[in-house]
Amino acid sequence: MKAWNVVRLKRLTKNAKQAFWHSDDFNDGIKKLGSQSSSPADNPFRALALAGQDAAEHHT
Repeated sequence: MKAWNVVRLKRLTKNAKQAFWHSDDFNDGIKKLGSQSSSPADNPFRALALAGQDAAEHHT
């Protein structure tokens, strides 16, 4: 099980790097990280981006 999670996270890392960092804007990057119905366990990068967005909105 742990080996599968490592493989899955490596794949997500590659996809996140391409999709998120090469997006036109932040919201487009979040959309490219996955669907709104995906859980934080499914895509930790999407969860991290959303948490960062919430934090930025809280402090502005």
